[in-house]
Amino acid sequence: MSYLIKYNSNGDSLWTYSSKDYVIESMPDNENNILIAGGNKLKKISPEGLLVWDKTMPKYIHASNLTKDLIGNYCLCGEFMDTLYFYKISSSGELLWSKYFKKYYVGNYYFYNSQRCILTKDGNILLGFETPNAIKSDITLMKYKPSGDLIWERKYSYADTSEQFLIELKEDSRGFVYVCGFSRKNNLPITQRDDYFVTLKYNPDGKLIRATRKEGLPTYSGIPKCFTIDSYDKLYLACEDETANNFYSATILAKFSQPYEIHYLFRFQPDIISLRITRILLTSKQSSDSKYQLMQT
Repeated sequence: MSYLIKYNSNGDSLWTYSSKDYVIESMPDNENNILIAGGNKLKKISPEGLLVWDKTMPKYIHASNLTKDLIGNYCLCGEFMDTLYFYKISSSGELLWSKYFKKYYVGNYYFYNSQRCILTKDGNILLGFETPNAIKSDITLMKYKPSGDLIWERKYSYADTSEQFLIELKEDSRGFVYVCGFSRKNNLPITQRDDYFVTLKYNPDGKLIRATRKEGLPTYSGIPKCFTIDSYDKLYLACEDETANNFYSATILAKFSQPYEIHYLFRFQPDIISLRITRILLTSKQSSDSKYQLMQT
């Protein structure tokens, strides 16, 4: 069972909605309804906790991401088996258009991708994911009009045989797009010098402004999980750094300042359980030394 619970500002529960579907993604819309996605279902829940509609999607919803446009429609991207999908859905739950792409794979193994879709400042939709490129992968960005027409497509690859993996997309107040991910050399055994942080910056027209690559953390499996940007163009990057036994995970928070030199802030190692980073949030935008919070589970 999955549960959607609404709380007031004092932490008191106002209502609970339960579902037999495993919820992968959720999002509030422009009218304070809640969209929940899981299984092969997309559901709309009213601000009072009542089911508005329940729609069956063409593909099983996995590793998905939701966003909304300016007039109340929704976009859902995700993966199923060997396919990446991108759906535009009306406010009443009807499928308006769909796009399908092939996943990155090696042999018979399909990699778990990170799909992200965001509403841009100009009212268009930006889709980001990984696409196959011979024996490696590219980070691919596609910008679409609300009608589903492609505006531009950009791919980021590197000269060697490394695989490029997308983690997250962000847009700043000027409409510039930031892409966070990592590169891993396509060789075995993997060493600590085989991972690189990758941060890309594009202007609204898709021109690559900056590509920053930094060598990995002290352990080879330290990879970025989420990031945010403050009003002074400083980038805060939260990483998951697995220990040698590949079970317990530590958290590393890194701060990039122009010209994007890295400063390690701290490394937190749990004693018993493995913490998985989900979000990093700025709690103050008034100072050049913004405060930050990590959301972990």
